[in-house]
Amino acid sequence: ESLIGKGGLIHIVPALLEALKIPYTGAGVETMLLTSNKILAKKWLTSAGLPT
Repeated sequence: ESLIGKGGLIHIVPALLEALKIPYTGAGVETMLLTSNKILAKKWLTSAGLPT
C-alpha cells in the first residue's frame, strides 16, 4: 500500500475520509501510522510486553 509511491503517506487517505465523515473500509489512521513506521511499531509492541 502506498500513496504516490510512498508507504509513509498511507495514513493520509483515511485521515481525509474521516475528516470529511466519509465511510470507508480498511484500517483507520492510527493503525496505518503505526504499521507504516517500524520504530513506532516496535516501541508500541515493547511497551505492551511483546517480543520484537
